[in-house]
Amino acid sequence: MSYYKSIITTLLLLTTLCTYAKKEPQIRIIAKADSTGKIHLRWAATNAIAWKRCNQYGFKLERYTLIRDKKMLSQVERQVLGNGVIKAKPLNDWKEVAEKNNYAVIIAQALYGKSFEVSHSQGANQIIAQSQELAQRFAFSLQAADMSFEAALLAGWGLVDPDTKRNEKYLYRLITAAPASALKPDTTSVFISPGDYEPLPIVKDVAAQFGNRTAMLSWDCAPLAKDYPDYFVENS
Repeated sequence: MSYYKSIITTLLLLTTLCTYAKKEPQIRIIAKADSTGKIHLRWAATNAIAWKRCNQYGFKLERYTLIRDKKMLSQVERQVLGNGVIKAKPLNDWKEVAEKNNYAVIIAQALYGKSFEVSHSQGANQIIAQSQELAQRFAFSLQAADMSFEAALLAGWGLVDPDTKRNEKYLYRLITAAPASALKPDTTSVFISPGDYEPLPIVKDVAAQFGNRTAMLSWDCAPLAKDYPDYFVENS
């Protein structure tokens, strides 16, 4: 009976922590354990308005230790990560990384640039591009963050938790730090253990169809979507 009570307690805790969950979430978080036991966390806003407000006010990240040595803790251990509020680093802190990382340049421009032009359109096309500038900043910066975790850390969209133990399991809870007057409150969470480490999957079954001095490559990317946002293709 005590085992089932522990399970019920955990479910109640998870329900409480996800009180603000909605059909249209504003933030999402993922986590992955590496071979050394560290937990890598990445998060993002799901729309341009939330992206802008979250960048302005930041995020709060909490860690709840729920299980140790395969046993539920009688009292959950809570810890606030990232020194309270996690926000993008000041622009001066981007210089060294941006000199060797083009993805950091894109994110820095999206966050701090006075303008964000992705084309040199003229006339009506230019007006449309300007009206969609916020959406462009949002989309291009998130794509760049997927390609560079280092840049995502600078943007305040990720964190590495090194203070972990393989015999423990954690619930990470992410909260928007924006006041309710600026953004509707939202929270998201992920449950993971350092012992959950798995090596990245191998891209298999690459097929090629050859034509007139061309080669069309294809592979099943659906099962790899959670691990790889993009691919580099090389020939030799």
